[in-house]
Amino acid sequence: PFALPFVAVGLVVGNFIKGLGRFTQKRSSPFAEWRGTVAGVIDLGAVGRARRAFRVIRTNPIGGSRLFVSPAELRHRRALDNDERRALREAADDTPRLTFGASALWWTGFATLVGLVLNGRLLGATAIAGGALLPMPGTIGEAWAAIGATWSDVAAGITAVPDGFAALMGLGSTVTWWQPNAGVIALFIAAIPLSFVAGYIGAGALTTNSRAAVIVGAGWALLPTLHIAVSEGRITAVLAHLALPLFARAVAGSSIVSLGWASLLGAVVWVSVPALAPVVILAVAFRAITGHPGALTALLPALAFEWPRLLASLGNPLSYFADRGVPFPVSAPTGIASLTLWPGTPTIPFVSGDIAIVVALALVAGLLALTVIAVLVAENPRVGTVLVLGGLALITWFALGPLPLASADGATVGLFPGPLFDVVWFGLVVGAAITISATRIGSGVLAPASIIAFALIGVTPITAGLVGASLVNPTTIRTLPAYVEAETAVRPGGATLIVTPSPEGLRAELERDSGATLVDWTAAAATRTGPAENETAVAEIAANLIVESGFDGVSALEKNGIRFVLLEAPPTATEVSSIASHSGLTSVGVTDRGILWRVTGDGETVATDRKPDSSYVAILGVVLVVGLIAAVPTTLPRRRPVADDVIPLTDEGDDEHS
Repeated sequence: PFALPFVAVGLVVGNFIKGLGRFTQKRSSPFAEWRGTVAGVIDLGAVGRARRAFRVIRTNPIGGSRLFVSPAELRHRRALDNDERRALREAADDTPRLTFGASALWWTGFATLVGLVLNGRLLGATAIAGGALLPMPGTIGEAWAAIGATWSDVAAGITAVPDGFAALMGLGSTVTWWQPNAGVIALFIAAIPLSFVAGYIGAGALTTNSRAAVIVGAGWALLPTLHIAVSEGRITAVLAHLALPLFARAVAGSSIVSLGWASLLGAVVWVSVPALAPVVILAVAFRAITGHPGALTALLPALAFEWPRLLASLGNPLSYFADRGVPFPVSAPTGIASLTLWPGTPTIPFVSGDIAIVVALALVAGLLALTVIAVLVAENPRVGTVLVLGGLALITWFALGPLPLASADGATVGLFPGPLFDVVWFGLVVGAAITISATRIGSGVLAPASIIAFALIGVTPITAGLVGASLVNPTTIRTLPAYVEAETAVRPGGATLIVTPSPEGLRAELERDSGATLVDWTAAAATRTGPAENETAVAEIAANLIVESGFDGVSALEKNGIRFVLLEAPPTATEVSSIASHSGLTSVGVTDRGILWRVTGDGETVATDRKPDSSYVAILGVVLVVGLIAAVPTTLPRRRPVADDVIPLTDEGDDEHS
C-alpha cells in the first residue's frame, strides 16, 4: 500500500511519455491510454476492487498456470507484429526510388578528399572571416541571444524587429554547442562533399537512375555559384546551395515526413536568401495544386522566421530582398554575361574574357538542349517544372539585380545572383544527367566528359582557396585588439570607436565588447538608407578627434560609453598626433588593427535593450517543434530495393524518407 502513490505517479508520467511517442509517430488518439490511466488512478474504488481481485488470482491460480506474459516474450511478440506489418507494406509498395548506394559513398569519399585539399587551410582555425563573413559569437549563450533580439551593436547601436537570419544562425549553432564557430568552419571545409550529397539526394525528386544522380551530385559540387560564394564568405549563398536540392526532393514527396522536411529546408532557403522566397512559394503551390493541398503548411516555418521583417518592410518592400548577413560588394554580370549563369564574369585560365563567356554560354546551351530532350523525349515533366521555377528565379534577378538594396561603407550593394542561378542550374544539370544516363555511351563517355567540363569551366573559383585568392581566412573570434577583449571581459558593455582615414574622407564606426559578430548584422542594419540614431553623434566625435580644437572629446566619449579609440592607420599618419593631443586619452600602443588609446575614467555604460521579443520566440518555437515532429521518420526504410529509370507522377506509395 505504501508504494501505491509512487506507482500511480509512475503510470501517469510513463503513459504521458508513451503518448508523446505515439504523437511523434502520427498515430490517432495518441493520449487515449494516458487519459484512461488518469481516470483509473483517480477512481480509488476501482483500484481497491482491482487489488482484491489480483490477490484472489495470485492465491488461487487456475490449474497452476501463469497468467502474465514476461517482458522478453512481450518484446518478441511485438517484434513479430512489426515485421509482419512492414512486410505487408513493402509488398504493396513497388514505387521505384533513388537509393544512396556504394557508388554514391565512393564519390562522397572522393569529394571529401577534394574538399580537404582545397580548403584544408581552415582546419584547426578558431574562427574564419573575410569578405561577407564575420566570426560567430564565442559561446552558445551569445549565439542563442540573437534569437528574437531587437538590438544590434552594428551602426552604433540600432533597435529593430527580430531578424530571421540571426535566429537561423543562432539555432544552427546548436549543432556545435561547444563552439558556434566550429559549425561555420566545418560548413566551409565540407562544402564540396555536402554539395555532392545534396545534389545526389535532390536528384531523386526527378530521377531514380543512380548514374544520373552521380552526375548531378558532381556537377552541383563543382558549380561556380558555390565556390565563388565560399571564396567570398557568402555563408547565406552556401546554405541555400546545400538546401535547394534537398528542398526539391522533400517537396516532391507527399507524406507527412516529406512535408516536414520541406518546411524546414524551405525555411533555410527563404531565410538565407529572401530573393528565393517567390521560388519557394511557387514550388509549394505547385505541390498543393498537383494533389497535396496540405503542402501549403510547409510555408509556416519560413513565415515564423520572417513575419517581423515582412511587416517592417511594407514601407519599402524591395529592401526585404537584400542579401542577409554582412553587406559585401557584388560583381554582378550584366547583359549577355547573365546568361552564362555565373555570379560574376566567367574566367578560365589562359583564356581571354570574351572566349570564356562564349565557352560558358556554350555549356549552358548544351545543357539546355539535353534538358529539353529529357522533358520531351523521356517525358519527365518534373524537369520542366524545375525549369519554370528557374525562369522565375531569372526574372527575379533581372528585376532586383540592378537595384541598390543594401549599403556597405557608404557604397550601395546589390543582390548576389548565385542562389538565383542555382535554381536554373539544378534544372539544367538534372535534365542533362537524365539524357546522358539514358544513352548507350553516356556512362562511358558523356558522363565523365560532363564532369570534366564542369571542373574545367569553374577551375578558377574552385582553386581560389588553394592559390590564396580566397577572401576567407582563419582568424580569432574577436575582431578588436586583444587588449580591448581583455578589458571588456572584466567590464562588459564598453564600446570602441574605430576611425579609418581614407582619401575620400573619414570612416567612423562603433563596436561593443570584443567586436561585431555575424549575428549582429541584421537586415535592418544592412538596408538602412540613412544614419542610424547614434551614428551622427559618433561621426561628430570622430571628426573632432582628428583635429586640434577646443572640443571636449573625452566628455563626449564617456557620454556615449566609449572606452577605447582605435585608429586604423600607420603610426606615421598625421591623425595620430591629432588624437594624442586630446587630454584624457592614454596611449596603449600599436596593435594588430592600428593605434589604440584608452579613455581615462570609468565612463558611462549606454543602456541597450537586449531582451528578446517573447512573442517572436514563442511563435517560432511552436512552429519549429511541430515541423521537427513532422520530419521525424516513423517507419524503417524499405529493405527491398526497386530500381527504375522512370519516376511516377502519382502520390501513391511515396516514401516517407524522401
